[in-house]
Amino acid sequence: FCLTVLKVWDDDNNRDGLRPDSITVRLLANGETAAYADGTEVADVELSEDNNWVGMVMGLPIMADGEAIEYSWIEIDEPEGYEVEITPDTVDETRITTITNSHAPEETQITVTKVWDDADDQDGIRADAVTVELLADNVPTAQATLNEANDWTYTFENLPVKAEGEDITYTVREINAPEGYTVAVDGDAEEGFTVTNTHEPETVE
Repeated sequence: FCLTVLKVWDDDNNRDGLRPDSITVRLLANGETAAYADGTEVADVELSEDNNWVGMVMGLPIMADGEAIEYSWIEIDEPEGYEVEITPDTVDETRITTITNSHAPEETQITVTKVWDDADDQDGIRADAVTVELLADNVPTAQATLNEANDWTYTFENLPVKAEGEDITYTVREINAPEGYTVAVDGDAEEGFTVTNTHEPETVE
């Protein structure tokens, strides 16, 4: 008879770039390397994109010494950073085994703080709130409103560290800066960003 093994990747489409090009699985019979009826060992099976991560072994015996053979699959050299789940543990009536490799992509958080350099709003033109935008590799990703209620600070959470295996570069900008103010952005994703709005108060000569 024939047995099938299917590899499934649960890693957000390989966001962190850790997925190997192939993996090797081995068919066991009663806990030992499986063999055909003539005693020849079943070769390990390589799964990759080339075979759609599906392998098949045909011509297997059902019985040995009058007893039903218990077949199971194992993964050889499990990929680093992944957890492995094999379902079912032993081959059932469907004769299909799924090996799932799971990896939770790395995440980070970035804090943005607003600073006002306007002599404590001497001219009374400070905005009640400002909007900042987070960009990932220059692509707008999220926005946040900063105001007195949140102490002019906000933390963007659950942000992916990588995309297609490459580190994401995060930057911040202010949307529609208050009239009469200039804008300067300092900092980085690791330490956090500071967005400073500067206004030179009017003076009497």
